[in-house]
Amino acid sequence: MLFNGIAYPDQLTVLTTALKDYCRTNHIEPGTPAFEDAARLIMQLFNNGAITPAEISAALDATAREGA
Repeated sequence: MLFNGIAYPDQLTVLTTALKDYCRTNHIEPGTPAFEDAARLIMQLFNNGAITPAEISAALDATAREGA
């Protein structure tokens, strides 16, 4: 998790990978509002305890199912 708004390099790697994978899978282009929304969602999930790529992916899937 982020502490005092600080992310460590290994955490940034996880977050970046999760964002890129999610956006690639969902055909979301960098720099678009949807990309920014995805980044915010991933940060929120991370701050709520999804800290591994698998946990973030599962949380994203659950979020998508809730919205369907």
